[in-house]
Amino acid sequence: MEFSLPCECGADVAVGAGSAGTMVDCACGRELSVPSLAVLREAAGLTSYEIAPEAKILGMLERGELPARTCVDCGRTESPVLPLFANCEQAHSSESSGGGGLAAIGVAAIVAGWFDSALFRADDRGAVVSHGRVTDVPVPTSLCVACRSAYDFKQRDFGLTWIGKLLLIGAVILLPLYGIVGAGLAAGSFSAFAIRSAITARRQRRLKSLVEKTPIYAELLARFPDATIVPSDT
Repeated sequence: MEFSLPCECGADVAVGAGSAGTMVDCACGRELSVPSLAVLREAAGLTSYEIAPEAKILGMLERGELPARTCVDCGRTESPVLPLFANCEQAHSSESSGGGGLAAIGVAAIVAGWFDSALFRADDRGAVVSHGRVTDVPVPTSLCVACRSAYDFKQRDFGLTWIGKLLLIGAVILLPLYGIVGAGLAAGSFSAFAIRSAITARRQRRLKSLVEKTPIYAELLARFPDATIVPSDT
């Protein structure tokens, strides 16, 4: 964001946030002292510090400013509200270990697929290191019944997750004995997971396009582009 710094000659010098506390030159030759970022923001009619969009959303929800009571698609009034959440960050853990080969990788992948929680335990193979934090931001959105049919609010993978897991198990078991068969099963498992990912990505694009119709939610997703939209009943 750029700010305007007035000079004695009457000109305004554009300065960025990174210039706060430094000196800049005006076209007239004068050297201007750039004030702190807080002073620049206040002079521009903003708060002295930038408020994160997730904090803005929580404040608007508390004041009853969100969600709007009109359908974000067609504008129909008194539309029902969908209790959606934006999963902006997800805490995860990693564990250091000494390896273990293809079979260990395959088994680990299967186990990781079965357990979606963030509960991990350290053992004698290595230490568990936590990364990130959980940030779930409510983004309730009004959408009339007629417009809901255009969106998929239920996660469907048509059994691809289990198919992929079963094929991966078969690949881990058969690859050391029957290389070609094991490789074929591994390729099938990869395909199943790839198709599932494509379905999930398409669903997320649709949900994000819905949520982004509310400007403050669009600001949130711009800050967290990898966020996922989750209906509260899934």
